[in-house]
Amino acid sequence: MRFDTIAADFKKPGVLLLVLLPSVSGIAALVVGNMIFGGEFVAHVMGRTSSILSFDKTALLIGQVIIAAFGEEIAYRGFFFGKSSKIFPIWVSAVVSSAVFAAGHIATGNIGIVAYDIAGVFIDSLIFSVIYQKSENCVISTFSHILGNAISLVAVFVFLQ
Repeated sequence: MRFDTIAADFKKPGVLLLVLLPSVSGIAALVVGNMIFGGEFVAHVMGRTSSILSFDKTALLIGQVIIAAFGEEIAYRGFFFGKSSKIFPIWVSAVVSSAVFAAGHIATGNIGIVAYDIAGVFIDSLIFSVIYQKSENCVISTFSHILGNAISLVAVFVFLQ
């Protein structure tokens, strides 16, 4: 993690657009999931995250979102992807680390909903890997992850209204 080069790393070609992509994909996944599965998809996402997030305490929820994304980015991008991409082709490292990351988000439920949810997590993880690879900075992928999770959580609350 390099905090001293954040501004320069954000300016690298394509990085800013990639950073915003998981936020857009999170909203799109909720909209499409709601169209396909109705309220069951949003309920699934809430069920999958309710054991680790405090939805009734906003300040705590914000902290949890930041800490979870920070930890996941250090583990999956900084360590797993970063180290494996020195040994294997980048695309192999991105796919394998994203598959392991997605597997960590599997929850019980309707197989179609679970598969759709995990596919979205896998795609976002691929995006985080590309961000890390292009920016060479885990702070940038962490920021994207936090932003994507936060915007998706707001969208979930909108769907619950």
